[in-house]
Amino acid sequence: MEQRPMNVLIGIDLSGMDSVLASYLGDLAQWMPLSKLVFLHNVKLSELPPSLKTPSKLTTILQKIKDHIQQTLTNSGVAHTQSQVIVTVEDYSEIAFTQQAKHHAIDLVLLGNKIDMEGSGGLSHKLVRMLHIPVLLVPETVEGRPMRIMEAVDFSKFTPSVVQWGEMIRGYNAQHQGFVCEPVYVSKMNYHFFPVFQGADVDVSVQKDAVEKKKRWQQQYPKLPALQVVEASETSVATALLQYAKQHRYDVIIMGVQGVTSLTTLFAGSVANEMLQKEVQVCLLFVKVK
Repeated sequence: MEQRPMNVLIGIDLSGMDSVLASYLGDLAQWMPLSKLVFLHNVKLSELPPSLKTPSKLTTILQKIKDHIQQTLTNSGVAHTQSQVIVTVEDYSEIAFTQQAKHHAIDLVLLGNKIDMEGSGGLSHKLVRMLHIPVLLVPETVEGRPMRIMEAVDFSKFTPSVVQWGEMIRGYNAQHQGFVCEPVYVSKMNYHFFPVFQGADVDVSVQKDAVEKKKRWQQQYPKLPALQVVEASETSVATALLQYAKQHRYDVIIMGVQGVTSLTTLFAGSVANEMLQKEVQVCLLFVKVK
């Protein structure tokens, strides 16, 4: 993956999450070089009362929102020379993000992933799947520069994209003491589908899978760090990844996510979807197939 400064689109929702994201940009800038920063808030016209939809009223509202965002950025210490605040008016915020991402040649979208703050996070979760570019979800509990990165690999079509992002981040940060970026694979056998299997049979199968995957990784990516294998056992793959991330204090998990072309397939089952439904205290970087 080409190492060059990133154009970043930051989603603003006029909540306390905005200050978290603005502050996090300082840490992100130490992690990878940033070029253009675009702060976007969308006003849903359909949610405004008729009295506020006149051109003059709407202009006043948009300017007040823009001024509020600018003040938030100033208070958070954002002084990037190529930053821009945009307030759009669309019935669907997904349209605004898609259009602005294309117009500004965005490389990465930064969104809040709320845990205790007010708001469901529904838009962020939709955008993870609907946008054709990587999305980084940041919880309000985030602290400091990301130094421990997990590449969640499953040897599917997503793995090359995960690896490319891992290599890019590793290239920017390898010289920093304490920086770690390593691949992790979850080995899980759905043995409840095979009731004749005994515990010993399951253990042998899992161990065999681990050996095979480590060998396969070494053959495909001989210059990269060794593959770490985690046994999911009774838990789901998503739960196993999060437990391992907490145990080893990872700051970011890089993983693939399936894009969609319609809202009806938005929440099809997957590890990524399960991650989105959990209260996660680690940053999640979702990447798409190139």
